Amino acid sequence: MKLQRRFNLLKIKDMTQKFAKKHNIKYFETIPIEAYVQINRVLGKY
Repeated sequence: MKLQRRFNLLKIKDMTQKFAKKHNIKYFETIPIEAYVQINRVLGKY
């Protein structure tokens, strides 16, 4: 089951990168804790 999830994440990563490129959206990868920090910064602006 764990391997299947990892495979799905790799497929989604590729799809996300292509979507970002197509729509001229900045794409970058980060670790989970940094993602939470970034999300909280954005939400804190509202």
